[in-house]
Amino acid sequence: MATIEIFLIAGLVLAALAQPIGRRLGSSFGLLASLVPLSAFVWGITSLQILPIISSRPWVPTVGLDFSLRLDHLGLLFWLLISGIGTLIFIYAGAYMKPKELPRLLSILSVFMVAMLGIASAANAITLFLFWEITSITSFLLIGFKGEYENSRKSAIQALAVTGVGGLILLAGLILLGNENQTFEFAQWKTASPLAITLVAIGCMTKSAQFPFHFWLPNAMAAPLPSAHTSTAQPWSRPGSSSSPNCLLSSDPSPPWHGSVQ
Repeated sequence: MATIEIFLIAGLVLAALAQPIGRRLGSSFGLLASLVPLSAFVWGITSLQILPIISSRPWVPTVGLDFSLRLDHLGLLFWLLISGIGTLIFIYAGAYMKPKELPRLLSILSVFMVAMLGIASAANAITLFLFWEITSITSFLLIGFKGEYENSRKSAIQALAVTGVGGLILLAGLILLGNENQTFEFAQWKTASPLAITLVAIGCMTKSAQFPFHFWLPNAMAAPLPSAHTSTAQPWSRPGSSSSPNCLLSSDPSPPWHGSVQ
């Protein structure tokens, strides 16, 4: 099992154990939980010399789909940003949140971080889209964390609607690119039509709250402050910004859109 997979699984385990462990440890659980993203950050720094790190497992063999991960220098940049900022957020959440709310918040944040790390290291379109949708769902849960307030509920639904539609647009672009190249593996993409690039760009713009899809972002501050730092983080650490270069840049010296602009 590749180290990338170990850290993704560790994040999911943390999410599953957050409730029972967090209720016992109280505010100190934030500091303990931060060891998971901190470990991912330290590993990322030490792995610079062994890049790229590649992992591929059969997912749906009947149709040739694999669960593929590839961490290269670009992906590592986002990996370090996500895990580094995540470490600080976990520590801050332990001091900021009420002890009874902290386990649920860190559970959702853990899944959100796993999804973001998955986007940064996704090696094919289907893997990317899987993690993309997980960020949409967890963002909805984070923004609507205070579900007893109407503003939180409305803001969460608005964010889910915008990023959900954007996800469908992204999926259309990814499927088009997959059909054009007869594969969903990014490293094997050699060409891309202007329509496919446009669809992918629009999908990424909705997630990264770029104009004209930026209107949902201010309302996302209805989330608790630590999770608001995550779900409305700076654009360079967000799924929409990290996924676009991930799927449009291949290992081939010629970028996949080269043929479409000649």
